[in-house]
Amino acid sequence: MEDPNDSNSRDFLSRAGIALADALGHSDARHAVAVSDHVLRHLAEIKNNATFRRYESQALVGSSYSLRRLGRSVEAHERLTAAIERLGELKLYPADRITLGSEVDYALRALADDEADNGNLSRAIDIYQDLLRRILAAKPKPEDSLADATRLSDLYASAAALNQRFGKADVASALDTRRMALWQHWARQLPDNPFVLRQVSATVH
Repeated sequence: MEDPNDSNSRDFLSRAGIALADALGHSDARHAVAVSDHVLRHLAEIKNNATFRRYESQALVGSSYSLRRLGRSVEAHERLTAAIERLGELKLYPADRITLGSEVDYALRALADDEADNGNLSRAIDIYQDLLRRILAAKPKPEDSLADATRLSDLYASAAALNQRFGKADVASALDTRRMALWQHWARQLPDNPFVLRQVSATVH
């Protein structure tokens, strides 16, 4: 990629690199960060490109998890701050409504997880609660989209786990009930689907 104006090759590199870093995150955090850094260096070479700024936010958010696994929590938080700044520059955040699976959705989830990992459970819960409110304001259709059902289920599960840790068992139970109702709906729609059956099983304590 010697041509600084070659956006096509950088687009391919970004999508492939972000996916690779995500896959490596749990097994080889150091390698995952190296891949993310490589992606970020090349993205920075293309200026005034909204798509590449969104890729940057994804790479910054994804690498924050790997950095925390390496004990580099300050760098992780700095990357989340930078990711949210990118989304702000693109007028994507703040927003009254947030789309499930969007860059803003995952950036705020990562910010909440970062706060929780640093012992700030109350702050993490507030972020998840606010995110959930804004996602529901966007009127998602998890009963029609299995992908959205999975995303919303993960959000419920993460928020429930934090509330349970913080001693808010009633709130955690209410979130688990929502999650269970979601997968019971899909079990009726796809009664023999192995993925759905695993989700139903996971909601039964």
